[in-house]
Amino acid sequence: DPNELAKSIAYTRYEAGDFDLAAPMRLLSEFCATNDIPVVDPTSEFKAAFARGESLYLPGDLHFNRAGHALFARAILSAIDWRTPIEARTAAVSDRSKATRR
Repeated sequence: DPNELAKSIAYTRYEAGDFDLAAPMRLLSEFCATNDIPVVDPTSEFKAAFARGESLYLPGDLHFNRAGHALFARAILSAIDWRTPIEARTAAVSDRSKATRR
């Protein structure tokens, strides 16, 4: 939300144009793709909630409020592959990790 960003930086030397709010997710996604690590990107869900007028952040802050945490948790939950036992997923990640160290 541009208004919340403006409030958060009002007493700093920065302007809204100094921030690339998409950069953290973009960099994380690139790193995870390079290292075969699953990543959850809830950006579209957050944008949709914002468009509906939902408040997802603490007032005057860039941290999630209860609704923001719940939305993020739902995004993570929907991304988890519950059909594969966790032991098998952990073993697969461990095997890939060992293979890249050789």
